[in-house]
Amino acid sequence: MNIFIHRFIILIIFPLLMLGCNKEAVKSKEANEKLIIEVSGIVDEYPAKIALKASSNKSSNHSHTDNKIITKELNGVTLQLSAGEIHTNGVRKVLKQQNQPKIAAAKSHLASTTTTSSRMIAMDANVSYRLILYAKNGDSFQFEQAVDLKSGRKTEIDIVKGVQYQWYAYSYNMEDDLSPLNDMSNPNIESSFDKELLYDAGTFSLRDIGSHHLHIKFKQQLSRIGLKVNSKGIFGTITAIKVHHLSEIPLSASIFNLKEGVFTNVARERKVNVGDTLTLKSLLGDKEILQAYYYSSTPLSLPKNFEVNLTNLAVEYDDKSTEVLIGENGKNTASQRLSFGDYQAAIGKSSVGNINLIHGGVNVGGIVWAKGNLYYDNGNYKFRLSGLFNYFQNTNENTANLIKSYSNTDYWYWMSERPDDSRPDWSQGKVDPCSKVYPANTWRMPDNATFEVLTNRSSNGKTDLLSHMPNGYNSMYVEFYNRGESSTDPKTEKLYFKADGRWETNNNRLRYEDYVLFWSSTQRTDVRSSSAYIANYLRVHNSNAVLMTMHDNLLTRRYNIRCVRNTNN
Repeated sequence: MNIFIHRFIILIIFPLLMLGCNKEAVKSKEANEKLIIEVSGIVDEYPAKIALKASSNKSSNHSHTDNKIITKELNGVTLQLSAGEIHTNGVRKVLKQQNQPKIAAAKSHLASTTTTSSRMIAMDANVSYRLILYAKNGDSFQFEQAVDLKSGRKTEIDIVKGVQYQWYAYSYNMEDDLSPLNDMSNPNIESSFDKELLYDAGTFSLRDIGSHHLHIKFKQQLSRIGLKVNSKGIFGTITAIKVHHLSEIPLSASIFNLKEGVFTNVARERKVNVGDTLTLKSLLGDKEILQAYYYSSTPLSLPKNFEVNLTNLAVEYDDKSTEVLIGENGKNTASQRLSFGDYQAAIGKSSVGNINLIHGGVNVGGIVWAKGNLYYDNGNYKFRLSGLFNYFQNTNENTANLIKSYSNTDYWYWMSERPDDSRPDWSQGKVDPCSKVYPANTWRMPDNATFEVLTNRSSNGKTDLLSHMPNGYNSMYVEFYNRGESSTDPKTEKLYFKADGRWETNNNRLRYEDYVLFWSSTQRTDVRSSSAYIANYLRVHNSNAVLMTMHDNLLTRRYNIRCVRNTNN
């Protein structure tokens, strides 16, 4: 009897065990499906941009942009001011939307967070973000898991086929680790005054065996206001700067509910006070741009205008020389009161006060001339910091050095985008390389009318000329200065042109080293244009400054270029 009962129990239990194993096998197979997670980028929502209009120069030390570009001519530097409104991440690389995988929008309030845009802004690699996953169980979604991830990497996690999931993702667009969340059933996070808040959410379910690709498209949740100072236009970097607020900026930090995708209530408030210092620092690894920003969850409270006081500015140029441009014992001792305005703050938008530092140049004859020659440096257009920049010591030792160092950087074909750019018809495809100097379209090549301020001195009466040859042959240089000023007064601004000749490409040599030769942008239209006789240039030899027409094939001649701008640019 006992044996019979024992066998009966075995017969009953064994099929049940096998059935349980089969169920586990199916479940295990389903759990091996993958969710592949990566960040597509940040949605560009095309905020309205302020139209920037030209404005006349202001003579006082107070300037207000008011929907304009303001130019402040100071001693040794020019401040170009503008008010701009851009997407907060608009300075980053833009990805074309058609390159992004298409994803069906969720049929819920979450769909609004994945609205497609014609542009996607790339997110920097290694940025921290968190994905929170919920699985549907009956009529509700239960917390499944939270994973901390990094942008620029694909991550796989296990999911189950046939289960509906909700997901939420957020980031502060920083590499720092994220703080833990306390309540995963109803997660909330708090925004900050000094960093972004990015968010996306949606739903999905895997119907077939395989993988589901989740492409996160973050959207900005905060408004931003701040200041950006760019030193590219002076060909150097800022070594010291002090800027103080002259107006208040109210800010709010609020609680953001991840499941609802909205701010629920204000958690903290802060006011930037008059006299507070802006902490300007380099972002995105660009040493030439310093920025300071404040973030707020309530854009309507942000001001339409703000004012700052620039009290100190010191720089280091490309040649490692340094200069104090604003401040005590600087070239300009008075502080500069600057205002920016006409903003319409909005979520995802940056209201930015822009300060471009521009090469101050020399004002001679009512025209601002660059102090040194234009040169090409690995895709950048820059000025030599002095008109007396020394390309060579003597012609015997420097032909080889010039070929290596300067012939393809400082000696230009006429109206060419790069020094060595030639073209079959010189009347076509003309490019003004001076317009490429940062900020774009600020500088231009001088035309004949501009050069006549220097050459027609007897008739226009604006300038005077002195010629110097301190060390004999090929040391000749000339200086122009405003008529009525003393050439011996150290305060007199002088425009220097050094005799550096021309580069002849047909025999790879420097010629006419005791001549000043500079291109004019003016074209002769009454003569043959396919190869020669159309270009004009400035020629100075000893004390004779004249405008000439090229009488040789342009393919063999490369001259120096000196850029100019009007005082109200």
